[in-house]
Amino acid sequence: MSIINQLKRIQYIDYLIQNKIACTTHGLSLKLNISERQIINILNLMKELGAPIRYCRKRKIYYYDEKEYFEYKYIKKID
Repeated sequence: MSIINQLKRIQYIDYLIQNKIACTTHGLSLKLNISERQIINILNLMKELGAPIRYCRKRKIYYYDEKEYFEYKYIKKID
């Protein structure tokens, strides 16, 4: 998988978590059409990059603490 595709997945997962859409591993995997294991790997990568991802064991969902947000920059080189 290319780094560009991985970044697009991160961006989409970030959007889904921010907007509280499909925030279970199963829901995210259905939205992105990838395995739940891949979702977990991407979420772990996002955490390493500084995403304030939290997990609610009771509701079994991923969310951001309302006081924090995830910011990363993807810059496409212009020739």
